[in-house]
Amino acid sequence: MLLNMLRQKARSIFIYVIFAVIIIVFIFYFGWGGVRKKQEDWVIKVDGRTISYNYYLKYYNQLLSYYQKIYRGKLDKKTIQKLGIKKTAYENLIKNTLLLEIADSINWEVPKVELEKAINQTPAFQSNGKFDIKRYKQTLRQNRLTPKEFENEIRQQLRISRIKRLVQDEVKYTDNELWGQFVWENEKINLSFIEIDPNMISTKDGFGDKEIKDFYDKHQEEFLMPDKIKIAYLEFYPKNFKKRVEISQKDIEDYYKEFPEEFWQPKKVHARHILIKVDPDAKKTEKENARKKAEKTLSMIKSGGLFEEIAKQYSQDKATAGKGGDLGFFPRGQMVKPFEEAAFKLKPGEVSGIVETKFGYHIIKVEEIEEEGAKPLEKVKQKIQENLTEEKARELAKKEAYRAYRTALKTKDLKGYAEKKGLKVMETDYFSRDRDYPFFINSEEILEEMFSLKPGDIAYPLLFNDRYYIIKLLSKKESHIPNLEEIKEKIISLLKKKEQKEVARAKAEGLLKKLLRGDPMEEIAKEEKLTLEETGFFPRSKGRIPNIGDSPAMMAASFRLTAARPYPEKVFEVNGKYYLIKFKQREKAKKAEFKDKEKENRKKYTFQKREEYLDDWLKNARIHADVAFNPRVNP
Repeated sequence: MLLNMLRQKARSIFIYVIFAVIIIVFIFYFGWGGVRKKQEDWVIKVDGRTISYNYYLKYYNQLLSYYQKIYRGKLDKKTIQKLGIKKTAYENLIKNTLLLEIADSINWEVPKVELEKAINQTPAFQSNGKFDIKRYKQTLRQNRLTPKEFENEIRQQLRISRIKRLVQDEVKYTDNELWGQFVWENEKINLSFIEIDPNMISTKDGFGDKEIKDFYDKHQEEFLMPDKIKIAYLEFYPKNFKKRVEISQKDIEDYYKEFPEEFWQPKKVHARHILIKVDPDAKKTEKENARKKAEKTLSMIKSGGLFEEIAKQYSQDKATAGKGGDLGFFPRGQMVKPFEEAAFKLKPGEVSGIVETKFGYHIIKVEEIEEEGAKPLEKVKQKIQENLTEEKARELAKKEAYRAYRTALKTKDLKGYAEKKGLKVMETDYFSRDRDYPFFINSEEILEEMFSLKPGDIAYPLLFNDRYYIIKLLSKKESHIPNLEEIKEKIISLLKKKEQKEVARAKAEGLLKKLLRGDPMEEIAKEEKLTLEETGFFPRSKGRIPNIGDSPAMMAASFRLTAARPYPEKVFEVNGKYYLIKFKQREKAKKAEFKDKEKENRKKYTFQKREEYLDDWLKNARIHADVAFNPRVNP
C-alpha cells in the first residue's frame, strides 16, 4: 500500500530539493596499517545490498569529525561510546539503504537539472556567490575525488531526501494536536522540595574484617584491573624536515603551469571613497543637506584637492577615513550594488560623481585595476615555494618514518635508531583502553591494534595530524583482580557510601509516609533540620528541573501533581541524592501566546512530527528488512 502511494506521488507531485548549504566532509585515509586487517568486501548487507567496509569507515569518520567539532576535540573513548557514534553510523547507513531501495522500486532517478542545482548552490564551489567550474574541479582534485564520484554521492543523497519527503508528506497537525503540543511545551509548574544528601549522613566509625572480606568476595569482578600497556614512540614532524628541502625555480614554474586555477582571480579594483552618511529613512531636508555637503566635497576634489587628505578630513566612514578612504582591492559581490557598479566603470585615477547607497552619499576614486586572470608568477612565487616545501617535507617525513619502521622491525631497537639519527624516543606511562592513552591513538581500531602487540613488537607507521609515529610496545600488565590488602581502603569507602545511601533512602521514604498522611512539609523540614527549597516555574520542554537536575521520572510525575494530590507516591533519586517534592503552583499555557505564534509553531511541530513519523516508518522497515552483519568485522 505504501509503495503504491509513493509511486503515485512520485508521478503526480513535483518535489524539489533546495540545498541552502551542503556540508561536504572530505575524508583523508590515514596511513594506519592495522585497519588493513579488516578490509573485508562488506560490513553490512540490507536485503542483498552491500555496504562496504570502506564506505562505512568513511561515514563513521564523518560523524566522528562532526562530534569532534561540537566537543572541540575533547572526545575521548568513553564519550564516543556514550554517544553511540558507531551504532549511529551503521544504523543511519541501513536506513539510507532502505530509502534507496524505495527509490529503486518506484524507478525514481535524480533529474539532471536538480543535480546541477544542488552542486551549483554548494558554497564550496562558488566565487562571488556564483558557481565556478574551475573552483569545483580544483576543490575535488585537492580532495582526491573525481567529478563522477562526487556527483554519484550527491545523486544518492538527493534520492534519499526525495523518498524522505514522500514518506513524510501526508503528516499533518490538527488544531487540537497543535494546541496540545503547545500546552505540553509551555505549561509550567513550581515545586517545593527537600533534598537528602547521603554524604551528609553520619554512619558507624568502622567496619569489621569479616564485613570487608564478605564485600570483597561478592564484588571481586568490580575491582578487576584492566589490561595496561606502555609504549615508546618516535615522532616524524614534517616541519622538522623543511630545512632539508630544496625548491628550484623550475619546480615553481612547473607547479604554476600545472595548477593555474589555484592562482585565478576575478577582476578587482583598488578604490578609495568619501562617505557622507544619511539614513535611508531620513527626512527630505536631511537628505538634501547631506547631498549638498557631498557635492561641496566633490567640487574640492575637482578643484585640485588631494583625495586622500579630503577623505581624512570629511569622510564619515570611521573605518577608512584615517587611511584616506582606502578600501583596498575588492571583486564584484563585496560592495552594495550602486557602489560596485560605479567603481567598476571607472579607470585608474578617475573619480566618480555622487553615488547614493543605503549608507549615504559616496565619492569614489579608483587607484588600480587587476583584470581577471591568473596572478603573475612573481606575486605567487613565495606561496608556491611554501606549498612545495610543505609537500616535500611531508614526503621526507614519511620516507624517514618508513625507513625507521623497517630498521626497527629488523633490530627491535628503536632507541638505537633514534640515537643514530639524533632523535628522541618518547615513553608513555601505563595506560588502559579506557583512559590515559596518547592523543595520537585516535580510534578504537588503532587502540585495539596496540593491545594486540607483544612486548618488543613494532607497530605499522601511524599518521595523525600530518605527523608519523613509529611505536614499540615496551611492556604489558595483564588484567587481574587485586588482593584484598591492596584495595582495603577502597572497600571501606564503598561500604561507607553504601550505608550512607541506605540510611538516606530509608529516611526519605519515612518522611514521605509522613507527608502522605498529611504532615506539613514545612514542619517536617524544620524538625529534621533540612532546607525547604523551590524549583521556581519550569516547563517540561526544558528537560531539566531547576535546582535538582535531569530526571525524566521526576519530570513526568511532577506534571501529574495537583493541589488536591500534591505529593507523588515515591522518593526520587537524582545524581546520588534523594528528593521529596510537593506541587506548589501551576502556570497554564496562554491562548494569546498560542495565537501569536500559531503559524511558527505549526511549522515547527509539523517538522517534529514528520521526523518522528519517518523514524517510526524506518524502524518498521528495519524490522522487516533482511539485515546481516559481517561476522569477521565488528563495526
